Formats: sequence, structure tokens, C-alpha cells
Amino acid sequence: MKKIFTYCFDKWWRPIMFTGFSIGFLFIYGVILGADWTISQGLGICFRILIGSSLIGLFISGIYQLIKKDWKESVFTVLILIGLITVIYYYFLRPLDCIQPKIVEMYPSGQIKKKIVYPFAGDTLMYSELSYYENGHLKSNIDFYKGRFNGGLIEYYDNGNTKFSGQTSLSMFYGIKYNYYEDGGVSQMDSLLGECKVNYCCCDAMITRYYPNGKVKEKATIVNGTFNGEAVFFHENGKIKMKRVYHLGSADGITTEYYEEYNIHGQYVNGKEDGEWKYIDSLGEVKRVDVYKNGVIIKYGNEF
Repeated sequence: MKKIFTYCFDKWWRPIMFTGFSIGFLFIYGVILGADWTISQGLGICFRILIGSSLIGLFISGIYQLIKKDWKESVFTVLILIGLITVIYYYFLRPLDCIQPKIVEMYPSGQIKKKIVYPFAGDTLMYSELSYYENGHLKSNIDFYKGRFNGGLIEYYDNGNTKFSGQTSLSMFYGIKYNYYEDGGVSQMDSLLGECKVNYCCCDAMITRYYPNGKVKEKATIVNGTFNGEAVFFHENGKIKMKRVYHLGSADGITTEYYEEYNIHGQYVNGKEDGEWKYIDSLGEVKRVDVYKNGVIIKYGNEF
């Protein structure tokens, strides 16, 4: 262990070299082998780790040189450390001239309607566009990069509560989108199945809709704006109300409806009832069977 430590910190350049090798492997894993990073995100993460690890390594190396009284190597290491800190401060930490918010539009009353805010001093490529209701409450807060949606996209009701929220990257939604009731509760959660253009109405997603009391109202998969696959609907008390299979918007397959005293089991073909529809009581006994063909009932079962 002592030999490894000595070898790693005996020369000022070795900590940086070993850190560089390690980060190279991290970048390959992150971008090529499957972590959820873009190349730019991977480079940003790796660069921060490289800088931080190099500073720590140089500091330890300098202390080690002082302990073993290798004055020449120690002085050289300290100079490299000071130079690196200076570069980091100059390019990343020093205060820059602030960019004042740009007012784009005003209400006749004089209230600000829309303005642009630059979150990073000296950087005009990245900015946030804020729009307001005439009562002064925020209407939307949208992040941009080079004129494209990039970052948070949040809309608000005029009472100040959030109306919609989502994350964007280069004008594409990703991750999870949320819609809210005006009182603040979540009305719908869309877990996106892939990237989706910000200006496209109908992202493919696994959706969950909620009642105002927070209970789940329905769960389904949406493709091109319509149900596709099994959808499950719930009563407001949390009990299942119905299960139904859809094929691009049309009911197509087995469906089950749940009631207090019985369930109904049947199927749809191309959006129309077809075949036997069975009424089954809570004990599992079939109490009635209706027969449909092409959406039209052709045989009524016995009443119960």
C-alpha cells in the first residue's frame, strides 16, 4: 500500500494522469455503455471530476514532497496547484458583468407581460423567458438555449399554482410531464416512452390520471394521442371500475366492468361489442349472458 501511495504521489503529474485514465473509463461507460447521458453531459461531468480530483491529488502530492523534503519537486507541485486554481477562478469563479433582464412586452397598465432573464452572467445563449398575468403572478417560466427549449418548462394558473411542468432538451420533452388541478393537486402524470417535440400535442406515454382527492382515476398507455393496450379505470374510492383493451383508440379485446354486486365480462372487436357478455356475481356464479354481434345485441339473458 505504501509503495502504491509513493508511486501515485511521488511526481506532480501522476495524480492528474491517473485521474485522466479513470475519467476516460467513466466517460466510456456513461456515454457508450448505457448510462442516461448525452455526450455534452458526460463531458461536463467528467471535466468537473477531473478538475476536483486533480486539485486534491496535487495538494496531497505537495504535502508528501514537503514531508520527504524534496524541495524542488514540492515547489514545482505547489506552483502547478496555484496555476490550476488561478485558471479555474479566472474562467469559472470570478464575477462577470451581470446581464440585466430584458423586458420584451408590457401590459397597457404598465405591468410587465414578458421578460427574458439570463441566469449566468456573461452568457446570452442560455436564458429563461418569464411571462406574467396582469395581476403580477407568473404565467410561465421556460428555459432556452440558443433559441430552443432546453431545461424546465413550467406554466402557472393565475392564482399562482402550477398548471404544467416538464423537462426539455433541444425542443424535445423527456422524462415525466405533469398537469395539475387549479388547487395544486396533480391531475395527470405522463411517463414519456421517448423524446417528444415540445409543440406536438400527443406524446407517447404511460399516463396516470387522478381525481381531485388524489386517488388514481385511470392508468393507460397513450400512442399518437389515443389509448393503446390495457387501460384500467378506478372509482373515486380507489376500487377498480373497469379494465379494457384498446388498439389505437378503439376498444379491441377483453373488457371487465366492476360493480358492487356483480361484474360484467365481455369483449370488443374493432370498437364494437361482440360475443358473450357475462354478468357474474360476487360468488363467481354466471347470472346472465347477453350475446352481441357487431355492436348489436342479438340475445338477451335472463334478468337477475
